[in-house]
Amino acid sequence: MSSTVHVIRHGEVENPNKILYGRQPGWRLSKRGQEMAQTIGE
Repeated sequence: MSSTVHVIRHGEVENPNKILYGRQPGWRLSKRGQEMAQTIGE
């Protein structure tokens, strides 16, 4: 039996100052990132 695994990276994050945010709370997807997430979920 075989399986298919899809690896998907998160969408674009709103980060105009190019901060390395890692796991810090409060970072949201940009409008483009939200659209990317929506598209991959369809």
